[in-house]
Amino acid sequence: MYATLFKKIQFSAKKAVHYWDKRLQLFGLDRGFLPLYQTDAVATPEEKDWLKVYSYSGQKDSKGRAIICYTNFHLLPTHPTMWYIQTDYILRAMWLSWEAGSIDEEVQRNGFVTIVDLLSFSARHFDTHYMRTTSDAARHAFPAKPAQIHLLSEPTWMGYILITHQNILGHKLRSRLLSHRGDRKMVIEKLQNEYGIPASVFLNLHMPADT
Repeated sequence: MYATLFKKIQFSAKKAVHYWDKRLQLFGLDRGFLPLYQTDAVATPEEKDWLKVYSYSGQKDSKGRAIICYTNFHLLPTHPTMWYIQTDYILRAMWLSWEAGSIDEEVQRNGFVTIVDLLSFSARHFDTHYMRTTSDAARHAFPAKPAQIHLLSEPTWMGYILITHQNILGHKLRSRLLSHRGDRKMVIEKLQNEYGIPASVFLNLHMPADT
């Protein structure tokens, strides 16, 4: 029993160190110790632009998990040079959305549910370095765990990317990926009925003109 307890404490301590290392790496000493959950006060104009893509919905599902929405992917860079310039802003915006949700103690226990709306995502928006960096932050650095990741309107070719990059994602994160294809309205109804996600969450998603 004591050995198990020690391992848990050791794991928590390592994760806390990794969290602060990553937080200070992203935000520096000038902002790293600020209350990052106060997104509007802390975020720079560039980070606020990317919070249109990565945002905390302000909602929780029926199991008390914060809901993070990734949408409007058409705003992402489509050229390697632009990815190089914008990656830090994008990562900080993502981190801020996590901080905003994790201020809730229930979320700290139960984790996040992420809805990734891929309707406006294309192969030009994919960047391996970005995928590796965000996966590392989600798996090892941030305290609240990603409990489920719902891929909404996933294009067929996305499956090949997930297979070829499975080592980057890791087994646990891959096991939490849930792909939803087919009629968009039916998928949204399924997420509401089967996964307890409030209908209001979907109001901010990128919707096609014919819905």
